[in-house]
This record gives sequence, C-alpha cells and structure tokens, in this order.
Amino acid sequence: MERVAFSVGNEGRQIYWNAESYGLLFYPLAAIAMAIFAYGIYRRWQLWVALGKPELRLDHIGRRLRLLLVNGLLQVKTFREPYPGIMHGMIFFGFVVLFIGTALIAKETYVTGPLLGWTFLRGTFYLVFSFLMDLFGLCVLIGVLLAMVRRYLQRPDGLGYQGKPDNTPDDAVVLLLLLGIIVTGFIIEALRIHVTRPSWEVWSFAGWALAKTFSGLDPGTAQILHKVTWWVHSLASLGFIAYIPFSRLLHIVTTPANHFLVSLKPAGTNEPIRDFETAESFGVGKIEEFTKKQLFDSDACTRCGRCQDGCPAYLSGKPLSPKKLIQDLKIYWLEQAPAAAAAKRAAEPAAVESGEKGAGKNMLVRALERLDGVVDNLGKGTTGETKIEEKPLAGGVIDLHELWACTNCLYCTENCSASIDHVPKVIGMRQYKVLTEADFAPELQLTFRNMENNSNPWGIGSHLRADWAKDLGIKTLAEDPAVEYLFYVGCAGSFDDRGKKVSAAF
Repeated sequence: MERVAFSVGNEGRQIYWNAESYGLLFYPLAAIAMAIFAYGIYRRWQLWVALGKPELRLDHIGRRLRLLLVNGLLQVKTFREPYPGIMHGMIFFGFVVLFIGTALIAKETYVTGPLLGWTFLRGTFYLVFSFLMDLFGLCVLIGVLLAMVRRYLQRPDGLGYQGKPDNTPDDAVVLLLLLGIIVTGFIIEALRIHVTRPSWEVWSFAGWALAKTFSGLDPGTAQILHKVTWWVHSLASLGFIAYIPFSRLLHIVTTPANHFLVSLKPAGTNEPIRDFETAESFGVGKIEEFTKKQLFDSDACTRCGRCQDGCPAYLSGKPLSPKKLIQDLKIYWLEQAPAAAAAKRAAEPAAVESGEKGAGKNMLVRALERLDGVVDNLGKGTTGETKIEEKPLAGGVIDLHELWACTNCLYCTENCSASIDHVPKVIGMRQYKVLTEADFAPELQLTFRNMENNSNPWGIGSHLRADWAKDLGIKTLAEDPAVEYLFYVGCAGSFDDRGKKVSAAF
C-alpha cells in the first residue's frame, strides 16, 4: 500500500498502519465470518418457517416503514425507561456510527482511492471523522459498562423472575465481546499515536489520552504490541459477526423485523374463530397452531423484562410473567422446530426425484442443501436420534395458573420494546382449554354456570334485570323499537349496586 505524507492542512492517517501484510489472511477470515453469519441466518430462517400457520403482514407498507424508523432506528420505545434506554442507546447509536465510519474507510481504501484516485479522509473532514469515531466508541464503552453494572450488580427483577436472575453464559459472552472490541480498538489507536506522534491526534481524544500511558514504551515494543492487539481486535470483531445468529445478538435482525411486522389492528382486537360450526379444535393447543408471526415474536424477545415490570398479575404475586411466558414458548419452539425443518429438508430429495421440484435450482441452493445434510448429521451424532417429547401448550409448556392469571390489560404489548404481541397467545391457549377441552379455571366455573342459568355472572334472577329503571320511565326496545339511540346496560349496570347508580345517573 502506498504511503502518503500527512501534514498540518493535510491531516489523515495510514490505513492498516503496521499491518499492511495482514490483508492476505484477514480477508479470507472475514469471508468465513460473513459466511457463518449468512448460513446462521439461513438456518434460523428455516426454523421460522418450519412451524406455524401462514400470516402475511405486508399491508400499509408506508406505515410499517415509519414504525420501523421510529422504533427500530430511533429507538423510541427503548427510551421510555431512562437507564436501560440510555444504556442501549449508547451501544446502538455508537455502533451505528462506528459501522458508518468503517464503511467510509473501506470505501476510500478499495473504491474511491484505487479506482478514482480520490481520498476524502483528509484535512478537516478527517479531524471531525476521527473525533466522532472516538466519541461514539466511548459511548459504546460506557454503555457496555452500564449494562454490566445493571445486569450483574444492580440485578433488577426485570432481568430475572421472582427475585432470581436469569442470566445466561450468552449474556456474558456478548458483553465481553463488545467490551473487548472497543477496548482493543482504543489500544490500537493509542499505540499508533504513541509511535507516529502526529500533531493533530488530539482530535482522537480517547486514543490520544490513552497514548500517554504508553509514554515509557519504546517504539519497537509498541509496534509488536500493536500487531498483537490488532489481531485480537480483528478476531473479536469477526467472531462477533459470526456469533450473531447463534446468540441474543440475533435481536439485531429479529427486533427491527418485528417492528415492521407489528399488528396494525386496534389494541386488544381478537381474531374471530373461523369455521366455528365445523371445526373439531378451537384455539391453540399445539405449537404449530400459532401463526409463524406469533412464533417469530418469541425470537425477537430480548428478555429485557419491561413487560414483567408493570404486569398487574406479576406485581400482585401471581405466577404469570409475560417475559417468562414468551421465553417458555421460545424454548419449546426451539425444541420442536429443528426436527420439523429437518423433515422438510429430508423430503426435498424425494420431491426432486419425483420431478415435483428442484429442476431450476442453482449451485448455491444445492451447496446449501449439502451443507444442511452435513450439519444435520453432525447434530444427530451429538444428540442422537432421541425424539423430542411433544407437550400440550396449556398445562404443559405454560402452567395453567400463569395462563389464567392474565387480565388482558395489554400492558405487556404496549410497553414491549420489540413490539411483541403477548395477549393473543394467551387468548389462543385459553380458547383451546375452554372450547376444546371444556377445562375452565376454578374461578370461572361458577361464573359460567351463572351465565348459563341466569344470564349474568352473579347468578341473580334474570327477571330482575330491568328493576333498576322501574321508577325512571324508560322504555325498552320491545316497547318502542323505533329509536335512534339504544342504551345497552349490560350485567354490571343492571345488577351491581354501584353499577345501577351509574346507569341511573347516565
């Protein structure tokens, strides 16, 4: 790479300083990391489509794009809670700027420089660029430290369940990866500044300040340390990319997608039961009876605990946690989906042989299918052929006490930073228990019996329904059907003492 002389008025820095010869090894490693990332997303896609009923949400594209912009890019929902909002915002926006900066460096190095002879990371633009990269890198560092403090020192109940933290090794790996990438990045910059000593590197204020700690280090040793740190930084960054599809980092993909695919119907809208007269089963009794979008919801969950923090059932001491409910569904889905996806892949060769499909497949698709076969066989070798036990959703995967504790208040849905729809899942499983199995919560049995016998939940004689209006001179619809407005009183307004006063006042 051609060396460029930098000076005051022509400020800049040499790309790949002290690492010019590493490209031959770095680029193949980068290609491998990107390939692992792409294949991981491809395998996850197979799980997303393996189970569940089809549900297409591509209506009102403009509105969906606005929601994606507001909640995905601007993080509006995330900022509703100050501490976690600021913490996540510093990490998110910091990495957005660092990604843009890396893209600009790549553009100059591989596109505008060699093809057009134009280098734009010079002079004032470079100084501002360098300042912003340090500023937002520092934001990421502070955000990661805040996340560690919150998760491992403060340990709020939202990051656990009933006072017990639900931290996983994956949480620690992700935070350590982020911390390692940022810290080694600043060390690389500091060592470069220590050796090259440009007069304008005060603009790279974080690296410049850190470089002062290396003041007693001779240049030769500093360059060796720089090479080692450069590789640690590079491998951590590539490992981060490859790790995304297999970790909680997947929410980088799934959460924005969930914002785009959010239901645009009024909150609390219940879907009508289709084929009510002829259906043999109602509601959701098996994991595959959810829609694909409902199952995708669980993969967008970040376990942030916001739904749990304000859930009235959870706060009153009942066992329901909306976060735990979604995570329990996710765990069971991840147990069942791989077998379903593998069965679909196994059926492909038979379909190809019979001429049903496969004639137009390109080399990439065929290569992926071969790789799928290898991965599936490796999975069989490590886990064996043991069939995953199927469990009933209501009463098996989800405890019935949790299911019946939900008040359908929609707090969880309204406050979820990933736009997850919790309540329809609860309603679907309840419908199955009530309509298919005739299994009610004990608290509901008397209520249902009263509704059946007396048409009100209290069991008061139905002939007393209109007594509250005896002295008000109000006509009923049977007495005068030609009316413009009809006051539907309901049970509470007809039988409850306080409700009757409200009805009379109205």
